[in-house]
Amino acid sequence: ETARKQLVALWGSVTPLFQQAEGSFEEIPSLPVLKNLEENILQNPDLAFWDTALKKQYLVIESEKTKAWPDLSFSGGVRFFSESNDYALIVNSSIPLPILDRNQGSIQEAELALALVEQEKKVTQLSIQNQLRTTYETLMSAHLELSLLKNDILPQTKRIVEATQEGYLYGKFGYLEVIDALTVFVETQHQYWDTLNFYHQSFAELERLTGQLLESKEEQK
Repeated sequence: ETARKQLVALWGSVTPLFQQAEGSFEEIPSLPVLKNLEENILQNPDLAFWDTALKKQYLVIESEKTKAWPDLSFSGGVRFFSESNDYALIVNSSIPLPILDRNQGSIQEAELALALVEQEKKVTQLSIQNQLRTTYETLMSAHLELSLLKNDILPQTKRIVEATQEGYLYGKFGYLEVIDALTVFVETQHQYWDTLNFYHQSFAELERLTGQLLESKEEQK
C-alpha cells in the first residue's frame, strides 16, 4: 500500500486508482546505443530548467536596455493673463539628457548574470554527460553479468544440485554436500535477482538522464 502511494505521488496524485503494477521483472531491456543517448541529452529536465532561466535573463537584459532611453514627459495647464483678461493653454514637454547615466551599470550586471547562467548550463550539461557515460558503463557490466548468470552459472549450479541430490540417494554424497550445493544455488539466485534489480534501476536512470522512454530492440522491430 505504501509503495502504491509513493508511485502515484510521482505524478501528483494521492489515492491510487489501480490495484497492481504489471510487468515482467525478468525481461531484460536491450542495451541502447550510447551515441543515440548522447544526442538526446538536451531533453534532460535539468537542462530544461536552465533554458528557462536563460530566457528569463534575456528578458531582464532587454528590460534594462529600454531604461537607457529617457522617457518623454508632458505637462499642461491653463494660465490667466490679468493685463489682457485672456486665458492661455500651456503645454510643456521635457526629455532628460542621458549624458552621465545610460543605465550601463544595470545592463552590464544583467549581462554578467546571463553569462553565469550560461556557464551553469554548460557545467550541468557536462555533469549529465559524465553521469550518462558512467551509468551506461555500469549498465553494460550488469548486462554481461546477467547474461553469464542466466545462461551459464545458474543452469550449472542447478545441475550440480540435481546431481548431488541424486548422488545422495545412492549414497555417493553426504547430507552436508547436498546443503552446500543448495546454498551455492540459492546465493547465485540472489545475486541474479540483485543484478537484475540493479539493471532495471540503471536503465531507468538512463531514461531520466535523456528525458525519454527508451525502447528495446524488440519494440523497435
